[in-house]
Amino acid sequence: MTNLSLATLTAIANSAAALLSLPPVKAFPSKPAAIARIEKHLAALAAAGTPHELKDDQLVAIVAEVIEIAAERKRRRSPISTSRATFRDDQYIRLLVRDNPKRKNTPAHARYSFYRDAITVRQYAAQVGRRAALIDLVYDVSRGYVAIETVLDERMVEEVKAA
Repeated sequence: MTNLSLATLTAIANSAAALLSLPPVKAFPSKPAAIARIEKHLAALAAAGTPHELKDDQLVAIVAEVIEIAAERKRRRSPISTSRATFRDDQYIRLLVRDNPKRKNTPAHARYSFYRDAITVRQYAAQVGRRAALIDLVYDVSRGYVAIETVLDERMVEEVKAA
């Protein structure tokens, strides 16, 4: 996490809140809560195009550190997993059953069609949502409808183009 104290993070959050004309927070229950609030305030400042000037170099460095922590958390986003399976975002989905085996007029049937467009687990999850992607992948791999590959080979590229 960060070496900054909870009091320092609270002060940063309250400085950002003042720029947004929001009431200050007395205390945060934890560092992640303080960092989340700072991220929220920085996003609101950026979205509103609020003119603000940070004159204190130390405050600028602290805000930069908080932004870096947020970016690192995004980069380390956990893989899609359950106790039964783990799927990394960079793995490839290989469609084994072309005809949609799901019951018609169900959400699963509609999501199955996205396999034709999605090459990676990340792309599939972006289209259908991470939770639905996990449920679908666990079920479909166990039934042999799809396979999860770690390397994209020419055969898979041709299969995707043919679909």
